[in-house]
Amino acid sequence: MSIKKTSKKQVNSKTSISGKLTQLIKQYEGKTISSQIERNLQSTNVAIFDMAKTPVLDLFDENYFNKEINEDRNQVFPVFLFINKDKPTVFSGWEEYISAKKQNKNSFQGHLLKHVTEEQAILYYLEYLKNNADNPLIQAIAYKKLKEKLNLSYSELSKLIHVSKSQLINYAELLSLPEDIKKAILNHKLSYSSARPLNGLSTNEQKEEVFKKIIDNKLTTHEIEELVRTYKNPNLNSLLKIEVDQNKIVIRCQSSDEAKSIAKKLQNMKLK
Repeated sequence: MSIKKTSKKQVNSKTSISGKLTQLIKQYEGKTISSQIERNLQSTNVAIFDMAKTPVLDLFDENYFNKEINEDRNQVFPVFLFINKDKPTVFSGWEEYISAKKQNKNSFQGHLLKHVTEEQAILYYLEYLKNNADNPLIQAIAYKKLKEKLNLSYSELSKLIHVSKSQLINYAELLSLPEDIKKAILNHKLSYSSARPLNGLSTNEQKEEVFKKIIDNKLTTHEIEELVRTYKNPNLNSLLKIEVDQNKIVIRCQSSDEAKSIAKKLQNMKLK
């Protein structure tokens, strides 16, 4: 078995980016970097970039980007690029970039901002996430990638980007939900507050069952939390449907896991 070692160069690179990003965040405390970057837009010309050869900021994941694109909109959000490892790299203008990609275009238009550093591009993207909080999954994947990129703990990342540790963990747990539930979040059929309690369930089967009940019955957040509690702490007296069928007692459970759990408890009971 081979063990992959992290070189001193990689560690120093992560430390350097983390340190520069920390200084940059302090510098722009109470302000936004977006306005400064966009202020220099007029001094740059629009250029054409090869879709196949142009990477995007490594915090972005198009699988979690599902903003509705209106091709006839009056307002155009330009694509911004910076130089990263000698390559023009997209860090903004996702609607325009994804629109071109979905139309199978070989190229797209954008502004190459040569003065923008990687740390500035990251901070710009973090500001974008906070201003577009309607998609928790795009935030979740970005924070996860940034945590890994800088080799930070949740506590360290929380202090760096001023997002609470508990919220970072809640975001990360969304990524482990079944695909159809994540799709519902992306399509705004399931809100973040409604999806979050599902992480308290132990199996995907339970999550799928509760998700179906949420959609079918249009449950409130409070009702969802109560329902999740019944799955986690089944109560024979009030939470189960018990039927008497001649000489049999039938207990209707919420899931197969719950049925196994109750069966085990009944087997261990001492009858008086």
